[in-house]
Amino acid sequence: MAQRVSEAAKLAAFDPGKLSPEARESWERMGHGFKAWHDFDQRHPILRRLARLPLVGAWYRKARRRHVLRASGQLVF
Repeated sequence: MAQRVSEAAKLAAFDPGKLSPEARESWERMGHGFKAWHDFDQRHPILRRLARLPLVGAWYRKARRRHVLRASGQLVF
């Protein structure tokens, strides 16, 4: 039986420390927004699973968006 792996699951399993030097350089060029998104998902794995629920999902997406904006310097306080 073939299992489908979601993009979120692939991203959660991704470890930038295991990249080759060329891939690591590419990862460094991706920018703060993507790194912050990945970092937030790594720090909150249980919430990421609960994000399918209506109220928790909206709160999670809003918190993740604020985390990304703060990391990229667009939200300062």
